[in-house]
Amino acid sequence: MQEHLRLREAIIEVFVPPQSAVGSMLLPDKLVKLPGVQTPSQVALTLETADSRLLLTTLEGENLLLFDVNLDTGGVVVKSIIFPSLQPLDVQFYVPEIMSVLLKGAESERGAVFVQLPVAPVCKVAGSEVDATNLVESSALQPIENLVASSFAVSGARKMAVLLSESRRKIRLYDLDAEAEDEEEEGAMDADSSKCSTMDESLVVSP
Repeated sequence: MQEHLRLREAIIEVFVPPQSAVGSMLLPDKLVKLPGVQTPSQVALTLETADSRLLLTTLEGENLLLFDVNLDTGGVVVKSIIFPSLQPLDVQFYVPEIMSVLLKGAESERGAVFVQLPVAPVCKVAGSEVDATNLVESSALQPIENLVASSFAVSGARKMAVLLSESRRKIRLYDLDAEAEDEEEEGAMDADSSKCSTMDESLVVSP
């Protein structure tokens, strides 16, 4: 037991010098206040260095909020993004210009919907509330079949998305680049059949 305690103490001490050294080098640059946010969750952000903008999204209860922050002036523009009859579950930036949003429908349906939402049209809408379904084609709302999803991760560089099931035992991989190619080549095909061809790789994780 004593050897175990000494080992733990030795491991903890290993990280003390790096922590103090790195901590002294990291200093806050700007403090951004988010109006109207009490208990944010699923925070995602991206920095537009060309025009000193910080784009930040968060879920506040059942609301999806987009904050457009001018880092030079400190001004903040807030957009509340809604999807009628759908509730946001998770949000990430696919690339700085596009948000990926995971939504869920009615409890009775037990399904989810995935959508890629361009940021620029959202910012251009007059007023604080934005109906996102008016900014994308109906086919952009992609139903997730045979998976009760709860969260996800995306990579714009790899053009991939990974969805995690509510039980956290199943994941599904999306090849978003292949999806775009399929839509170009099969523009006249039924939208659902095209989507399914690029969303069928699932893995089950053992407990």
